[in-house]
Amino acid sequence: MNKFKKFLCVGLTSLLALSTSACGGGGGGNTSTDESTVNSESTNVEITGEVEFAVLLAGYGETPYRELAKAYMAKNPGVQVKLRFDYEINSNVENQVNNGVNVADVYSVRDLTQIINFGLNGKAMNLSSMLDTTFGEGYAEANLPVRANLDSKAVSACTLNGKTYCFPEYSSVTGFVYNATLFDQYGWQIPTTTKELEDLCKQIISDTNGTVNPITYCGAAADGYLYLAIDNWLYQYAGIANLDEFYDYGSAELFAPTSKISQGKQLAHENLVKFLADRNDGGYARNGSMAIDHHQAQGELISGTSAMMLNGSWFENEMSAVLEQNPGVEMGMFAFPEMSDASGNILHAEGYTTQQNKRVLDASYGAYYFIPENCDNKEVAVDFLKFLCSDEASIIYTKYTNAVRPVKYNLDPTSADYADLSFFGKSVIGIANSCYLYSAYSTSPLAIDGVVSLYPKGSYWCKLVLQDPVTNTPESKIVEDYNYVKGNWARWQEEYGI
Repeated sequence: MNKFKKFLCVGLTSLLALSTSACGGGGGGNTSTDESTVNSESTNVEITGEVEFAVLLAGYGETPYRELAKAYMAKNPGVQVKLRFDYEINSNVENQVNNGVNVADVYSVRDLTQIINFGLNGKAMNLSSMLDTTFGEGYAEANLPVRANLDSKAVSACTLNGKTYCFPEYSSVTGFVYNATLFDQYGWQIPTTTKELEDLCKQIISDTNGTVNPITYCGAAADGYLYLAIDNWLYQYAGIANLDEFYDYGSAELFAPTSKISQGKQLAHENLVKFLADRNDGGYARNGSMAIDHHQAQGELISGTSAMMLNGSWFENEMSAVLEQNPGVEMGMFAFPEMSDASGNILHAEGYTTQQNKRVLDASYGAYYFIPENCDNKEVAVDFLKFLCSDEASIIYTKYTNAVRPVKYNLDPTSADYADLSFFGKSVIGIANSCYLYSAYSTSPLAIDGVVSLYPKGSYWCKLVLQDPVTNTPESKIVEDYNYVKGNWARWQEEYGI
């Protein structure tokens, strides 16, 4: 799957990570759906309206959505919220919306392209007017336009030809998940550069006489989450301005071996091989990581046979049963250390920019809310979606998922809002609070049609490079991609009028 599909549709690799490994999955057809009504805590309240909310039944579970429903009904005692939990919502939604079969009022699904196509065909509501309305009484943002409370880039990513058809549910924060109990036991420090990461890996081997693997990954599932390291290292190297220029796709030379993006790709893949190669091959990863799945890798991380793993904010929810069986083990997550030279000097591309001197991290959108035009309760659906864009709803969501939302709300992990959050949850929102979360998107027709992307031939090659870095060198893969784009560029320009 190409890079544009990764951020526009949450990505096939990201989607697989979230819907089959990070978010569970299974079931099929109508048997996968569980529909329930969240009842108001008020008694003797006349029901004056209802809204049905359809979501993926997966790694975040039912609790966050039930809590959101309760909070909305507390504000609107006459409204009843019905929740539809569906393992296969991302595939079932097409038949429901296109054919008017069992249509919910509000959906949360993963494929942005699908939603945009619904909108272009008149089947997804244009939310632009809703975004320009204000929050009412009872909201901390009373009298503030909804649009002003949202991340402007998130709105732009969901807007085509001036019409906004959806809004992201969450931004996927990723990093190195680590066994905090082990780190505390040995006094290991969180690394902020790849030089410090390498020093830490050596220290882990030394302090444990080689019994603890510094790093593990799940090569047999979700592509090992290897792309998380590649994207984050690339984004930290390139910076906001260079990334924005690249995703405009204005020239084939953006893919040239000498371009800033290509230089970042090469450095990122070199670091991937350095850290994720098997220990027997001179790296710091558990021998045989390429052959194990996420369950085994994550289990070994909790047991303490490995210290760190590429993963994301969903880890704790996905591994909740195992963590409950190991109450003395505490997990945490830290941001990807920035690429540096052997002296620890951070490597940034020419023209690198960020905001507030924050580390730049990749944070693709993980799902999207939209309202079908043919739903039964459009007015209540619009009001419910407005609630989902509020600070109150965002805090509730984060408290029960560890995931952050593209909303301008409190993400200070030391605040009272998150007093009950686990150490892991606080570490995740601490990353979001201290880093700049870059969510890639493009309005180029080449990207919208999936013709070109960060990896223009259709898929990441990080796994190939890690498996055989001699044959599949980063340099050779970059040249292959460049030659492919350059060879097709004139035709693409003619076909798309660019």
